[in-house]
Amino acid sequence: MKWPVCTIALGAKVTVVELSDGLMPGTDRDLVRPLQKRIEKRYERILLKTKVAKLEPTAAGLRATFDGPDAPGPQEFDRGLVAVGRSDQRQRHQCRRGRA
Repeated sequence: MKWPVCTIALGAKVTVVELSDGLMPGTDRDLVRPLQKRIEKRYERILLKTKVAKLEPTAAGLRATFDGPDAPGPQEFDRGLVAVGRSDQRQRHQCRRGRA
């Protein structure tokens, strides 16, 4: 969720597509709800329970086709970023109690 904040600050319009039924899967819904309310006002669109079924290059950028119960029709975008999964960064950096 960091990347959209930076691009919006530069004037981009952002659409987020999330396969699960909520943003930041695995995070307490009570913590995510205020964030989602805030970003819904800033982002062009947030598509939940939706996946990008196909991305095709076009002269203008990318044509995305979506799949899901409330999926919109195909849409054109200048650019795209695909992020799959997430990991616990504490394990990656081997943080231990008492160490930064």
